[in-house]
Amino acid sequence: MALGDYILCCKCDTKLIYDGDRGQREWWKQRFGKPPEIECPNCKTQRPWVGLTDEEILSIASKAGDEESAIYLAMDSLKEKNT
Repeated sequence: MALGDYILCCKCDTKLIYDGDRGQREWWKQRFGKPPEIECPNCKTQRPWVGLTDEEILSIASKAGDEESAIYLAMDSLKEKNT
């Protein structure tokens, strides 16, 4: 491994440690028409964000007595949907 050799994450362009398969990547590109798509650990574990629907927002607004309780209800709903 030469100093400065690295590969990039296909989603966020984070530099990853060189994998030792530089020659294989050229073969891959010739065979499949694109370089291999390698994701960093952060991109592999990320799920798409799920927001609140209009109905959920209206429900929270009707349940909440004031702005502060509406914020906490919305935070709880979003946390439940995204964990």
